[in-house]
Amino acid sequence: MNDNHEQRPTDPGSQEAPDSSVMTVKTEHTGPVLVVTIDRQQVRNAVDGPTAAALVQAFRAFDADPALSVAILTGAGNTFCSGFDLTAMPDQARGLRVAEDGDGPLGITRMLLSKPVIAAVEGYAVAGGFEPIMPFSACITAAGGFRSSMGGRSACLVSSVTATRLI
Repeated sequence: MNDNHEQRPTDPGSQEAPDSSVMTVKTEHTGPVLVVTIDRQQVRNAVDGPTAAALVQAFRAFDADPALSVAILTGAGNTFCSGFDLTAMPDQARGLRVAEDGDGPLGITRMLLSKPVIAAVEGYAVAGGFEPIMPFSACITAAGGFRSSMGGRSACLVSSVTATRLI
């Protein structure tokens, strides 16, 4: 069974989807596997508030669904994620939620899920674009690796599998 779904972005803390026909997070079910794709290619998959909320919604639904066993997070196009969408800063409706409690700024960064999630990184993960990888069980990179710049330091990971959760 292969079901394709698109997550409508939601405002953080809201159950309602905003008036937007833009789908920023897409999901695809294939048997017990859920593939979640950040799809904002026009901004290199940068995450704004509605996209962060849509990611949270997708992963909470995954964790609650007994038919799903594993999820994969990826980015559309040639970029995994380029962090926060800086163009959303002045727009309160699109800005990120920054608080000590609740969801992390990019939505999923503080999630503790009961099932494994794999970050499938093909292309760039730059600046805060590395952040969505952190809470998950494993990170698999393309053969050419990817680049990440965090806090002025640059790194190029070329490994095929990188563990991101320390047990």
